[in-house]
Amino acid sequence: GQLSVLRYDNRANPFAYTTRDAAWLTRFWSGSLKTRIWGATLLLQALTGDTSIGDEEGDLFHTYFDSAFALVSYDIGDWRMSGRAETFETRNVPSFTLFDEDGRAFTAALLWNARDWLRLSAELINIDSRRTERLLVGSPAERSETQFQFGARVLL
Repeated sequence: GQLSVLRYDNRANPFAYTTRDAAWLTRFWSGSLKTRIWGATLLLQALTGDTSIGDEEGDLFHTYFDSAFALVSYDIGDWRMSGRAETFETRNVPSFTLFDEDGRAFTAALLWNARDWLRLSAELINIDSRRTERLLVGSPAERSETQFQFGARVLL
């Protein structure tokens, strides 16, 4: 297997801004494991960190974020089947709970290399999340969304 650990810090000044742009101080840790088990590829990854921005009055606003997922993929001839499960959350300080979010997502995908030059794919995605900010536009804070996608890629 392959184990990876990453530390990121862009060392930005969160109080630096122009009339059009602002700097965000972003820092996070990420860890992942990629291995093969029972003929399938397994990828696990987790990320935790924060991002901050200041305003003209000298106030600093932080968003803390966490995400983790597990992905399993299995190849059979020209076919690949994959599944992914993820959990995520953000928290804001000062406590603007209106903008906090948490949820989980599931993806199932099937890919077929039909020809050397043609790849077809189908993907089903479901996301369940809670974001209080949705109440501002008259939507419920909790939402479950499901999407199906079909794709064709021509490789030249």
